[in-house]
Amino acid sequence: MIDLDRFKQINDRFGHAAGDAVLGMVSGVLQGYVRRSDTVARLGGDEFAVIMPETSPDQGRLRASELDRLLNNLIVPYDGHAIPVHGSVVLEIYKPGAREADVTDSADRKMYRTKQAKQPRRAR
Repeated sequence: MIDLDRFKQINDRFGHAAGDAVLGMVSGVLQGYVRRSDTVARLGGDEFAVIMPETSPDQGRLRASELDRLLNNLIVPYDGHAIPVHGSVVLEIYKPGAREADVTDSADRKMYRTKQAKQPRRAR
């Protein structure tokens, strides 16, 4: 699962057309990276899923790490601006017999923890 970080700030600063350009570029990067057997889906807003069947957990971790690297080094040119993309990528293994809802719920919890870890700590 992929969730773009600070996406609202892009829309607020550059406009929704810029946000659409970022979403399109992210989609293109994801589509360009996956295998024919994989599926890329936009879940809504700034969230995407990449389903990688026939992938071992080690391969999945490696591929998720590479997607993280690609997305967090992406710069989207828009109307004379260079918009940096930041995203969070988590891997959830779909085990035989698992329910889809359990897999997505677990991925959502991992995403929440990943995003929380990126937040600056407040001084006490």
